[in-house]
Amino acid sequence: MNTDTLGTRLPVYQQLAIQIKKRIKQGEYPTGTRLPTLRGLCSEYGASLNAMQRALRELEGQRIIESRHGVGTWVTEQSECNNSALLFGFIQPFYSLFSTVVYHILESTLEDRANLCIMRTSRNDPAREKSIIDQLLANRINGILLWPTENDRNGDYLAKVAQQVPLVIVDDSVPGLDGPSVVLDYASLGRDIATWMHAHHAKRILYINDPLPISTYREHLENFENTIKQLGLQNGYEKIDLPLVDMDNQFNNSVEDAFVGAFAKLNKLIKRKRIDAIFCPQWSFMAEWLNQKDTPKQATDIHIHTLTSDTLSQRINRKLHQLGFLCWHGSATEMLNRGMDLLQEMAHTRKPLRMKVRIAFSSPKDVPHQPSSSIPAGIPGYGPSNFEHAPIKSTHHK
Repeated sequence: MNTDTLGTRLPVYQQLAIQIKKRIKQGEYPTGTRLPTLRGLCSEYGASLNAMQRALRELEGQRIIESRHGVGTWVTEQSECNNSALLFGFIQPFYSLFSTVVYHILESTLEDRANLCIMRTSRNDPAREKSIIDQLLANRINGILLWPTENDRNGDYLAKVAQQVPLVIVDDSVPGLDGPSVVLDYASLGRDIATWMHAHHAKRILYINDPLPISTYREHLENFENTIKQLGLQNGYEKIDLPLVDMDNQFNNSVEDAFVGAFAKLNKLIKRKRIDAIFCPQWSFMAEWLNQKDTPKQATDIHIHTLTSDTLSQRINRKLHQLGFLCWHGSATEMLNRGMDLLQEMAHTRKPLRMKVRIAFSSPKDVPHQPSSSIPAGIPGYGPSNFEHAPIKSTHHK
Protein backbone atom coordinates (compact mmCIF):
# COMPACT_ATOMS: atom_id res chain seq x y z
CA MET A 1 0.00 0.00 0.00
CA ASN A 2 1.27 3.45 -0.93
CA THR A 3 1.32 5.57 2.22
CA ASP A 4 1.22 8.73 0.09
CA THR A 5 -2.56 8.29 0.01
CA LEU A 6 -2.57 9.82 3.46
CA GLY A 7 -1.79 13.17 1.88
CA THR A 8 0.55 14.02 4.77
CA ARG A 9 4.20 14.81 5.30
CA LEU A 10 4.48 12.80 8.49
CA PRO A 11 7.43 10.40 8.81
CA VAL A 12 6.74 7.19 6.91
CA TYR A 13 6.63 5.04 10.05
CA GLN A 14 3.87 7.22 11.51
CA GLN A 15 1.90 7.01 8.30
CA LEU A 16 2.25 3.21 8.42
CA ALA A 17 1.10 3.15 12.05
CA ILE A 18 -1.99 5.18 11.15
CA GLN A 19 -2.86 2.84 8.26
CA ILE A 20 -2.46 -0.31 10.36
CA LYS A 21 -4.53 1.26 13.13
CA LYS A 22 -7.32 2.08 10.67
CA ARG A 23 -7.41 -1.52 9.46
CA ILE A 24 -7.58 -2.78 13.04
CA LYS A 25 -10.52 -0.43 13.72
CA GLN A 26 -12.22 -1.67 10.55
CA GLY A 27 -11.84 -5.30 11.69
CA GLU A 28 -9.38 -6.38 9.01
CA TYR A 29 -7.01 -7.37 11.83
CA PRO A 30 -9.45 -8.59 14.53
CA THR A 31 -8.76 -8.44 18.25
CA GLY A 32 -6.76 -11.43 19.48
CA THR A 33 -5.36 -12.35 16.08
CA ARG A 34 -1.78 -12.30 14.92
CA LEU A 35 -0.58 -9.73 12.45
CA PRO A 36 1.24 -10.87 9.31
CA THR A 37 4.99 -11.33 9.68
CA LEU A 38 7.25 -8.32 9.54
CA ARG A 39 8.29 -9.13 5.99
CA GLY A 40 4.67 -9.81 5.07
CA LEU A 41 3.64 -6.36 6.34
CA CYS A 42 6.53 -4.73 4.47
CA SER A 43 5.40 -6.41 1.27
CA GLU A 44 1.75 -5.52 1.87
CA TYR A 45 2.43 -1.84 2.55
CA GLY A 46 5.45 -1.39 0.26
CA ALA A 47 7.58 -0.29 3.20
CA SER A 48 11.15 -0.85 4.39
CA LEU A 49 11.93 -3.14 7.31
CA ASN A 50 13.17 -0.21 9.41
CA ALA A 51 10.04 1.90 8.81
CA MET A 52 7.72 -1.02 9.59
CA GLN A 53 9.61 -1.91 12.78
CA ARG A 54 9.26 1.68 13.99
CA ALA A 55 5.55 1.68 13.10
CA LEU A 56 4.97 -1.50 15.14
CA ARG A 57 6.87 -0.04 18.11
CA GLU A 58 4.65 3.05 17.86
CA LEU A 59 1.49 0.91 17.99
CA GLU A 60 2.88 -1.21 20.81
CA GLY A 61 3.54 1.95 22.80
CA GLN A 62 -0.14 2.83 22.31
CA ARG A 63 -1.12 -0.66 23.57
CA ILE A 64 -2.81 -1.44 20.27
CA ILE A 65 -0.59 -4.43 19.53
CA GLU A 66 1.61 -6.71 21.62
CA SER A 67 4.86 -8.37 20.56
CA ARG A 68 5.25 -11.90 21.94
CA HIS A 69 8.72 -13.34 21.70
CA GLY A 70 8.88 -16.28 19.37
CA VAL A 71 5.19 -16.21 18.38
CA GLY A 72 4.74 -12.87 16.58
CA THR A 73 2.76 -9.67 17.00
CA TRP A 74 -0.85 -9.76 18.19
CA VAL A 75 -3.72 -7.29 18.17
CA THR A 76 -4.81 -6.37 21.70
CA GLU A 77 -8.28 -5.12 22.70
CA GLN A 78 -9.77 -3.17 19.79
CA SER A 79 -11.11 -0.60 22.24
CA GLU A 80 -7.54 0.58 22.77
CA CYS A 81 -7.32 1.28 19.06
CA ASN A 82 -10.68 3.05 19.01
CA ASN A 83 -9.60 5.28 21.89
CA SER A 84 -6.26 6.12 20.32
CA ALA A 85 -7.54 8.56 17.67
CA LEU A 86 -6.36 12.10 18.30
CA LEU A 87 -8.93 14.84 18.83
CA PHE A 88 -8.02 18.22 17.38
CA GLY A 89 -9.75 21.58 17.46
CA PHE A 90 -10.00 23.93 14.48
CA ILE A 91 -11.04 27.55 15.01
CA GLN A 92 -11.59 29.95 12.11
CA PRO A 93 -12.80 33.58 12.09
CA PHE A 94 -15.37 33.54 9.32
CA TYR A 95 -19.06 34.12 9.84
CA SER A 96 -19.89 34.44 6.13
CA LEU A 97 -20.63 31.64 3.69
CA PHE A 98 -16.88 31.14 3.38
CA SER A 99 -16.95 29.29 6.72
CA THR A 100 -18.78 26.46 4.95
CA VAL A 101 -16.09 26.38 2.27
CA VAL A 102 -13.37 26.21 4.94
CA TYR A 103 -15.12 23.33 6.72
CA HIS A 104 -15.38 21.37 3.47
CA ILE A 105 -11.65 21.87 2.89
CA LEU A 106 -10.81 20.61 6.36
CA GLU A 107 -13.13 17.62 6.05
CA SER A 108 -11.25 16.66 2.91
CA THR A 109 -7.95 17.14 4.72
CA LEU A 110 -9.07 14.85 7.56
CA GLU A 111 -10.65 12.21 5.35
CA ASP A 112 -7.63 9.89 5.25
CA ARG A 113 -6.32 10.65 8.72
CA ALA A 114 -7.29 8.49 11.67
CA ASN A 115 -8.16 11.53 13.79
CA LEU A 116 -11.18 13.63 14.74
CA CYS A 117 -11.68 17.39 14.72
CA ILE A 118 -14.03 19.84 16.45
CA MET A 119 -14.66 22.85 14.20
CA ARG A 120 -15.78 26.20 15.60
CA THR A 121 -15.95 29.82 14.43
CA SER A 122 -14.66 32.76 16.48
CA ARG A 123 -16.75 35.17 14.39
CA ASN A 124 -13.63 37.31 14.18
CA ASP A 125 -13.88 38.05 17.92
CA PRO A 126 -10.69 37.53 19.99
CA ALA A 127 -12.72 37.11 23.21
CA ARG A 128 -14.83 34.38 21.61
CA GLU A 129 -11.68 32.77 20.23
CA LYS A 130 -10.22 32.59 23.74
CA SER A 131 -13.45 31.17 25.16
CA ILE A 132 -13.55 28.40 22.55
CA ILE A 133 -9.93 27.46 23.26
CA ASP A 134 -10.70 27.29 26.99
CA GLN A 135 -13.53 24.85 26.23
CA LEU A 136 -11.29 22.72 24.03
CA LEU A 137 -8.58 22.57 26.69
CA ALA A 138 -11.14 21.59 29.32
CA ASN A 139 -12.09 18.66 27.09
CA ARG A 140 -8.48 17.52 26.78
CA ILE A 141 -7.97 18.34 23.15
CA ASN A 142 -4.80 16.91 21.57
CA GLY A 143 -3.96 19.99 19.50
CA ILE A 144 -5.39 23.18 17.97
CA LEU A 145 -5.27 24.51 14.42
CA LEU A 146 -6.04 28.23 14.61
CA TRP A 147 -6.97 30.67 11.85
CA PRO A 148 -6.69 33.82 13.99
CA THR A 149 -8.94 36.85 14.05
CA GLU A 150 -7.94 40.14 12.48
CA ASN A 151 -5.53 42.03 14.72
CA ASP A 152 -5.57 39.11 17.17
CA ARG A 153 -4.81 40.30 20.72
CA ASN A 154 -4.49 36.84 22.28
CA GLY A 155 -0.73 36.47 21.75
CA ASP A 156 0.25 36.10 25.42
CA TYR A 157 -2.66 33.75 26.08
CA LEU A 158 -1.86 31.63 23.01
CA ALA A 159 1.79 31.39 24.08
CA LYS A 160 0.58 29.73 27.30
CA VAL A 161 -1.77 27.45 25.34
CA ALA A 162 1.17 26.33 23.18
CA GLN A 163 2.91 25.12 26.33
CA GLN A 164 -0.04 22.82 27.07
CA VAL A 165 -0.99 21.41 23.66
CA PRO A 166 0.37 21.56 20.10
CA LEU A 167 -0.76 24.79 18.41
CA VAL A 168 -0.40 25.69 14.73
CA ILE A 169 -1.42 29.07 13.24
CA VAL A 170 -2.60 29.37 9.64
CA ASP A 171 -3.02 32.35 7.28
CA ASP A 172 -1.60 35.02 9.59
CA SER A 173 0.77 35.58 12.49
CA VAL A 174 -0.09 36.53 16.06
CA PRO A 175 2.07 39.12 17.86
CA GLY A 176 3.82 37.62 20.87
CA LEU A 177 3.49 34.03 19.65
CA ASP A 178 6.59 32.15 18.49
CA GLY A 179 5.45 28.83 17.10
CA PRO A 180 4.71 26.95 13.88
CA SER A 181 2.57 28.63 11.25
CA VAL A 182 1.52 28.09 7.65
CA VAL A 183 0.70 31.09 5.46
CA LEU A 184 0.21 31.91 1.81
CA ASP A 185 3.38 33.63 0.64
CA TYR A 186 2.11 37.17 0.17
CA ALA A 187 5.62 38.57 0.64
CA SER A 188 7.01 36.86 -2.46
CA LEU A 189 3.75 37.55 -4.28
CA GLY A 190 4.25 41.31 -3.87
CA ARG A 191 7.65 41.09 -5.56
CA ASP A 192 6.38 38.75 -8.28
CA ILE A 193 3.46 40.96 -9.33
CA ALA A 194 5.57 44.12 -9.43
CA THR A 195 8.21 42.26 -11.47
CA TRP A 196 5.54 40.94 -13.86
CA MET A 197 4.16 44.44 -14.39
CA HIS A 198 7.63 45.77 -15.16
CA ALA A 199 8.36 42.92 -17.58
CA HIS A 200 5.14 43.72 -19.44
CA HIS A 201 6.05 47.42 -19.74
CA ALA A 202 3.62 48.86 -17.18
CA LYS A 203 4.49 52.50 -16.45
CA ARG A 204 1.51 53.82 -14.49
CA ILE A 205 0.57 51.37 -11.76
CA LEU A 206 -2.30 51.46 -9.25
CA TYR A 207 -2.33 49.38 -6.06
CA ILE A 208 -5.78 49.06 -4.46
CA ASN A 209 -5.12 48.35 -0.80
CA ASP A 210 -7.62 46.95 1.70
CA PRO A 211 -6.26 48.34 5.00
CA LEU A 212 -7.09 45.24 7.04
CA PRO A 213 -4.84 44.66 10.09
CA ILE A 214 -3.43 41.42 8.63
CA SER A 215 0.32 40.82 8.60
CA THR A 216 0.36 39.01 5.25
CA TYR A 217 -1.42 41.93 3.56
CA ARG A 218 1.16 44.31 5.01
CA GLU A 219 4.00 42.07 3.80
CA HIS A 220 2.52 42.04 0.31
CA LEU A 221 2.23 45.82 0.13
CA GLU A 222 5.71 46.40 1.57
CA ASN A 223 7.41 44.02 -0.87
CA PHE A 224 5.37 45.34 -3.81
CA GLU A 225 6.37 48.94 -3.10
CA ASN A 226 10.04 48.06 -2.45
CA THR A 227 10.19 46.23 -5.78
CA ILE A 228 8.50 49.15 -7.56
CA LYS A 229 11.26 51.43 -6.24
CA GLN A 230 14.02 48.99 -7.19
CA LEU A 231 12.66 48.82 -10.73
CA GLY A 232 12.45 52.60 -11.02
CA LEU A 233 8.65 52.70 -11.35
CA GLN A 234 7.89 54.86 -8.31
CA ASN A 235 7.11 58.02 -10.31
CA GLY A 236 4.15 56.30 -11.99
CA TYR A 237 2.94 54.48 -8.88
CA GLU A 238 -0.32 55.26 -7.07
CA LYS A 239 -2.00 53.60 -4.06
CA ILE A 240 -5.54 54.04 -2.78
CA ASP A 241 -7.09 52.53 0.33
CA LEU A 242 -10.54 50.99 -0.10
CA PRO A 243 -12.29 48.86 2.57
CA LEU A 244 -13.07 46.11 0.06
CA VAL A 245 -14.11 43.39 2.48
CA ASP A 246 -16.31 45.75 4.50
CA MET A 247 -17.99 47.01 1.35
CA ASP A 248 -18.64 43.50 0.16
CA ASN A 249 -20.13 42.52 3.52
CA GLN A 250 -22.54 45.48 3.17
CA PHE A 251 -23.54 44.47 -0.34
CA ASN A 252 -27.32 44.00 -0.60
CA ASN A 253 -28.29 43.51 -4.26
CA SER A 254 -27.54 47.14 -5.07
CA VAL A 255 -24.11 48.24 -6.23
CA GLU A 256 -24.94 51.84 -5.28
CA ASP A 257 -25.26 50.96 -1.60
CA ALA A 258 -21.70 49.77 -1.17
CA PHE A 259 -19.53 50.44 -4.18
CA VAL A 260 -20.62 53.61 -5.96
CA GLY A 261 -18.32 55.93 -4.01
CA ALA A 262 -15.35 53.64 -4.50
CA PHE A 263 -16.08 53.32 -8.22
CA ALA A 264 -16.19 57.10 -8.60
CA LYS A 265 -12.87 57.46 -6.79
CA LEU A 266 -11.31 54.78 -8.95
CA ASN A 267 -12.63 56.26 -12.20
CA LYS A 268 -11.31 59.71 -11.37
CA LEU A 269 -7.84 58.39 -10.59
CA ILE A 270 -7.66 56.24 -13.73
CA LYS A 271 -8.68 59.13 -16.00
CA ARG A 272 -6.27 61.56 -14.36
CA LYS A 273 -3.25 59.23 -14.12
CA ARG A 274 -3.90 57.10 -17.26
CA ILE A 275 -3.30 53.89 -15.32
CA ASP A 276 -2.17 50.88 -17.36
CA ALA A 277 -1.86 48.19 -14.63
CA ILE A 278 -3.86 47.54 -11.44
CA PHE A 279 -3.49 45.19 -8.52
CA CYS A 280 -6.64 44.55 -6.45
CA PRO A 281 -6.97 41.64 -3.98
CA GLN A 282 -10.74 41.37 -4.50
CA TRP A 283 -11.69 39.98 -7.90
CA SER A 284 -15.39 40.70 -7.30
CA PHE A 285 -14.81 44.43 -6.89
CA MET A 286 -12.92 44.68 -10.18
CA ALA A 287 -15.44 42.50 -12.04
CA GLU A 288 -18.34 44.69 -10.90
CA TRP A 289 -16.38 47.86 -11.73
CA LEU A 290 -15.84 46.68 -15.32
CA ASN A 291 -19.56 46.03 -15.60
CA GLN A 292 -20.55 49.64 -14.78
CA LYS A 293 -21.66 52.04 -17.52
CA ASP A 294 -19.51 54.85 -16.09
CA THR A 295 -16.27 52.84 -16.20
CA PRO A 296 -13.72 54.67 -18.42
CA LYS A 297 -13.21 53.21 -21.88
CA GLN A 298 -9.48 52.97 -21.25
CA ALA A 299 -10.22 50.29 -18.63
CA THR A 300 -10.33 47.74 -21.45
CA ASP A 301 -6.59 48.19 -21.98
CA ILE A 302 -5.57 47.88 -18.33
CA HIS A 303 -3.85 44.76 -17.04
CA ILE A 304 -5.82 43.80 -13.91
CA HIS A 305 -4.06 41.54 -11.39
CA THR A 306 -6.15 39.90 -8.68
CA LEU A 307 -6.17 36.94 -6.29
CA THR A 308 -8.13 33.70 -6.55
CA SER A 309 -8.27 30.51 -4.54
CA ASP A 310 -8.87 26.82 -5.17
CA THR A 311 -12.25 27.32 -3.48
CA LEU A 312 -13.66 29.19 -6.48
CA SER A 313 -15.86 27.29 -8.92
CA GLN A 314 -14.67 26.58 -12.45
CA ARG A 315 -17.51 28.77 -13.70
CA ILE A 316 -16.19 31.83 -11.89
CA ASN A 317 -12.60 31.11 -12.90
CA ARG A 318 -13.68 30.91 -16.55
CA LYS A 319 -15.45 34.27 -16.29
CA LEU A 320 -12.43 35.92 -14.72
CA HIS A 321 -10.25 34.70 -17.56
CA GLN A 322 -12.85 35.89 -20.06
CA LEU A 323 -12.61 39.31 -18.48
CA GLY A 324 -8.87 39.24 -19.10
CA PHE A 325 -7.97 39.17 -15.39
CA LEU A 326 -4.47 38.02 -14.47
CA CYS A 327 -5.23 35.72 -11.55
CA TRP A 328 -2.60 34.80 -8.96
CA HIS A 329 -3.79 31.59 -7.36
CA GLY A 330 -3.35 30.69 -3.67
CA SER A 331 -4.29 27.28 -2.29
CA ALA A 332 -6.25 27.40 0.96
CA THR A 333 -6.44 23.61 0.74
CA GLU A 334 -2.66 23.20 0.77
CA MET A 335 -2.35 25.73 3.59
CA LEU A 336 -4.76 23.82 5.84
CA ASN A 337 -3.28 20.48 4.82
CA ARG A 338 0.22 21.56 5.77
CA GLY A 339 -1.07 23.04 9.01
CA MET A 340 -2.70 19.73 9.93
CA ASP A 341 0.54 17.92 9.00
CA LEU A 342 2.49 20.01 11.53
CA LEU A 343 -0.18 19.61 14.20
CA GLN A 344 -0.30 15.86 13.76
CA GLU A 345 3.48 15.57 13.80
CA MET A 346 3.77 17.48 17.08
CA ALA A 347 0.98 15.42 18.65
CA HIS A 348 2.69 12.17 17.67
CA THR A 349 6.28 13.12 18.47
CA ARG A 350 5.46 15.35 21.47
CA LYS A 351 8.19 17.71 20.26
CA PRO A 352 7.60 21.44 19.67
CA LEU A 353 8.25 22.92 16.24
CA ARG A 354 9.46 26.40 15.35
CA MET A 355 8.89 27.04 11.66
CA LYS A 356 6.95 29.25 9.27
CA VAL A 357 5.82 27.44 6.16
CA ARG A 358 5.02 29.66 3.17
CA ILE A 359 2.76 28.37 0.40
CA ALA A 360 3.62 29.92 -2.97
CA PHE A 361 1.01 31.45 -5.24
CA SER A 362 0.86 30.19 -8.80
CA SER A 363 1.26 32.84 -11.47
CA PRO A 364 -1.22 33.65 -14.27
CA LYS A 365 -1.09 31.38 -17.29
CA ASP A 366 1.27 32.69 -19.93
CA VAL A 367 -1.44 33.71 -22.41
CA PRO A 368 -1.94 37.00 -24.27
CA HIS A 369 -3.96 39.60 -22.41
CA GLN A 370 -7.60 39.51 -23.51
CA PRO A 371 -9.12 42.96 -22.91
CA SER A 372 -12.56 43.07 -21.41
CA SER A 373 -13.88 44.88 -24.50
CA SER A 374 -13.86 41.51 -26.29
CA ILE A 375 -16.55 40.22 -23.94
CA PRO A 376 -20.03 40.91 -25.37
CA ALA A 377 -22.00 43.39 -23.31
CA GLY A 378 -24.90 42.08 -21.31
CA ILE A 379 -23.44 38.70 -20.33
CA PRO A 380 -24.59 38.20 -16.74
CA GLY A 381 -22.30 37.17 -13.98
CA TYR A 382 -19.55 39.76 -13.67
CA GLY A 383 -19.70 41.07 -10.13
CA PRO A 384 -21.13 40.14 -6.71
CA SER A 385 -24.67 40.84 -7.92
CA ASN A 386 -24.49 38.33 -10.76
CA PHE A 387 -21.55 36.03 -10.16
CA GLU A 388 -22.30 32.65 -8.71
CA HIS A 389 -21.74 34.04 -5.25
CA ALA A 390 -18.79 32.02 -4.07
CA PRO A 391 -18.03 33.57 -0.69
CA ILE A 392 -14.28 33.79 -1.13
CA LYS A 393 -13.05 37.08 -2.48
CA SER A 394 -9.63 36.57 -0.96
CA THR A 395 -8.36 34.30 1.77
CA HIS A 396 -9.18 37.05 4.27
CA HIS A 397 -12.91 37.39 3.59
CA LYS A 398 -14.10 37.64 7.20
